Amino acid sequence: MERPSLTPNIPAKYASTHTALQRAISKPPTLTSSDIAHTLENLATYMNSGKSQVDLKAGVKDLNDRAVAIDRSLTTTENLLIALLDEKFDSGFKRELESVVELFLVSHEARIYRRFLGYPSAGIECHIEFVDNVVPMLSNPALSKADKLARVQKFKESLDKSVGPADELRQRVEKLTSGLQGVVARWQQAVDKYHMDVVVARIQDYDTKLKSLDVTIGDLATKIAKLAVALDVTSTFSAVVKNVGEFIPEWTDDNVLFDVVNLGVSRTTLGDVKNELDEIYTGFDTQEAERDDAVTKLGSKIKQAHASLVGDNRTANHALWQFKAVTRVWSSISTDLQASADRLGKEDEHLLKARLETMSELYKSLILALKEYDRLFTVSVRPTVRSWNR
Repeated sequence: MERPSLTPNIPAKYASTHTALQRAISKPPTLTSSDIAHTLENLATYMNSGKSQVDLKAGVKDLNDRAVAIDRSLTTTENLLIALLDEKFDSGFKRELESVVELFLVSHEARIYRRFLGYPSAGIECHIEFVDNVVPMLSNPALSKADKLARVQKFKESLDKSVGPADELRQRVEKLTSGLQGVVARWQQAVDKYHMDVVVARIQDYDTKLKSLDVTIGDLATKIAKLAVALDVTSTFSAVVKNVGEFIPEWTDDNVLFDVVNLGVSRTTLGDVKNELDEIYTGFDTQEAERDDAVTKLGSKIKQAHASLVGDNRTANHALWQFKAVTRVWSSISTDLQASADRLGKEDEHLLKARLETMSELYKSLILALKEYDRLFTVSVRPTVRSWNR
């Protein structure tokens, strides 16, 4: 039987996995900046012209469907990477090897964050060790396979020394540690076979390119809070702010605000944010102006905390955190817009129009953020081939 026509050097048995991997990494499904802009423009048009509620609700549903598609693409990517560990890397995969390893590590580093958030007694030292040392070390071409495996084993042993709730944490990360060892071994084989370097500069390049997205999303957080007030969507307001908080600082089970990135936010700032969140969650001000002022101050605190997370201490996992952030923000906005659509028949037209200006500003920021997301997430990754010429 004649071998099917595939991308050069991709064996037939790898074809479906290769195609799915390329699609998941290079092009999130049904999401382009032009589609997003078109959908948002239609939404604004419907609200300004008072067209049918059916059209508006359909547009809102489309926004939410796109958010689900982004999240699904990330999950699909992770599942494919895990599946690839059970295969032998053929020469046809060498163009994908760097992105495979990088995305695998980035995805699971974020998972480690969540493990430690639920069990602070396991030790912040272990958390910092994994984020700041273990993961960057795995991408360092100057270190040997033996050195990398030894470092991973040392990290596992440090977890073994923890007590109490850390026992459950240790059990949960044991599989991950084994998976990391498998990735290191396979990657080292590929480096030896194809004489390739892991491009550490690629990870650093993420940090530089994502700074503009940091600013956009930081600005977006304030606008989301204002939108909730303008639309009087009190039932979802706390959820919106909490979603935004999930990619800046994050709450633990003990209600202690823990900076999951680099402890770069002062405890005073964290305390201020916590107090203001508590006040807004437990008792909204009766006067609209006072409530708006409270939200504005909270937005300022969130932006201040967010800004402190930008800098030299950022790591590769911030790329995934930012992508996840856009998904969460997008879902939250969809919820608010749905609530607004449900109220169209209950409010006077002039009240709705008075809120359009706030919504319009939000759309502008959202379009900028998602255009940046689309650009960053679809950038192809190519390995650097080591030159043996002197």
